[in-house]
Amino acid sequence: MSSLIKKLIISFSAVVFVLFIALVIGAWTLGAFAKVTVTQTERPALYYICRADRVPYAQIPAQLEELRALLPAGAHNYKESGALIYSDPAATPLNEIESQAVILSADSLSLPAPLLVGKLPAGAVLSASIHANPAIAVFKIYPALADWLAKNRPGTRLQYPLLEIYDPPVFTVRIPLQENQ
Repeated sequence: MSSLIKKLIISFSAVVFVLFIALVIGAWTLGAFAKVTVTQTERPALYYICRADRVPYAQIPAQLEELRALLPAGAHNYKESGALIYSDPAATPLNEIESQAVILSADSLSLPAPLLVGKLPAGAVLSASIHANPAIAVFKIYPALADWLAKNRPGTRLQYPLLEIYDPPVFTVRIPLQENQ
């Protein structure tokens, strides 16, 4: 082999190696290798701020921005933002999942229309969390929840809505639980 071909092969190999390392670091940063933590716990009652309209799941980020813009000055007594999911994510196509953007509040507030204050009741929940980008987290967290339920609580029915909480870099889903009767 000529010297030029050897140099090209070495250069090409170096570029491929650097690209591979960049890809692995990028995937790690986004949470592709992160593990889902699933726990069963009791949740206290939670208040949330929302609008009356439900939207397709893909519109949640835009609806959250609108919701934040509608909050009056001084009403920023909220903890985290998220979404209420009213459809089964495992059985519903992504563009048909019915959802509603919410901002969790420490207490009940009196807010002007079109803002509403709702309350999620206290009770047993299955909580799953992952340190990952939401675009990756949804594909890891829901299968982990389904596996945990099948293994640890067969016969358990899900109660809707499910609550997704976005607290970057942590993505959490809380599912109210009810025994099969």
